[in-house]
Amino acid sequence: MTRRSQPRTLFAYLVQGRSEMVERFSGLQCETSDLFFLTYDEELKIPDACGIYDPEVSWAGGRNKLLELAQTRAYDYLVFLDDDVKFTLGSFSEFERLLKRYRPYVGIPLVDEIQRSGRWCPRLDVQVPVALDQIVQAFSSDAVKDGTLIPYSTDFDQMSWWYSCEINQHQILSKFREKVAQFNSIRVTNSVHSWNEGVVAPGSSYKGGVTREGLREVRDFLLQDSVTPGKGPWEKLGQEDFIPQVHHHQFLASLRGSLSLTTPVNLRKRLRKLREALRQLGSLLLYSLFWRKRRVLLCLPFRERAGHDCEGGK
Repeated sequence: MTRRSQPRTLFAYLVQGRSEMVERFSGLQCETSDLFFLTYDEELKIPDACGIYDPEVSWAGGRNKLLELAQTRAYDYLVFLDDDVKFTLGSFSEFERLLKRYRPYVGIPLVDEIQRSGRWCPRLDVQVPVALDQIVQAFSSDAVKDGTLIPYSTDFDQMSWWYSCEINQHQILSKFREKVAQFNSIRVTNSVHSWNEGVVAPGSSYKGGVTREGLREVRDFLLQDSVTPGKGPWEKLGQEDFIPQVHHHQFLASLRGSLSLTTPVNLRKRLRKLREALRQLGSLLLYSLFWRKRRVLLCLPFRERAGHDCEGGK
């Protein structure tokens, strides 16, 4: 008599937040997925799931703790979740099906904020993203092993927890953009955003705030020869590479940075800065002309590893 094989656990879900919100995800502890969770308000027990209680941890620090916990086993994908994520189209099982089909380096759903701002292509079911939101991120085993994108940077947590998101977004879009799949048939809503300092959801410990000085420090951080958040070495980046994708005022701040020619440099570097400034000026004009018409710039179909175009371009 042959032994009946057990289904392989392909996915690990890593969620943190308030206990009453985290408990909603208890169903993710099942035959095909494991659940790892962190709560900051009170301890929580979910049968067969692995949990942590830490009232002092930051957003990025919490995800890193969950990452360390989940690496005790091998999974095809580690899926990070915020506790306030809600599906408006699709489900976790449908998200898993698309991950297994397309096998992206990083997989994400379409977030309502990205959809509202027009930074997606309605003609495509699967595309390379224009901008990201970290509310749901699925990292492949290759991305986890590489160590460039995760662990998350905690270097600016004393200023704002949002900066780790911007660093993560920059790393994904600048290095692995063509390997990232945004599934437009899976849509989620992020009901709470804490961009401004002191503005948080009721019961949330999220430390928000975005300042010009903070963005400057993040840019300097990315300009270092070797930045090592956790264990992944980052390559040296030029200032023109750091173009925040999320907010208009950050786009303008990046443009102002490119126009700044006060640093003594040789003629070649000066011309390069001027060329970059003109390129960004052209981008800003296109931004102004097409953004309000909800036209999509830089939307590309995600290609499967076999080299075939994705379905859905109708």
